[in-house]
Amino acid sequence: MNQKREELRTRIENSKKEIEALAKKNEELSNQISQSQKESFFEKEAREKFNLKKPGEEEIVILAPEESSAPVETVQPKGFWEEILEKLGF
Repeated sequence: MNQKREELRTRIENSKKEIEALAKKNEELSNQISQSQKESFFEKEAREKFNLKKPGEEEIVILAPEESSAPVETVQPKGFWEEILEKLGF
């Protein structure tokens, strides 16, 4: 009898946790629904997904710099004594 009672308590606890998770998910979905009903949401989606723009707007495209095929040389800064010796001709 005690074992059965403990099993039922465990099931009740698991069910409560599941209900809480579903309630949280339900709230998130409700927020998304209310957000999607706003005109600004549709405008944002149309701009992002279909690259649409309003009449009179200009579109700006930023291109990534081209990579050069020549290897880039990195110059290590010289230390104080190296500069002194270089100026002295050593």
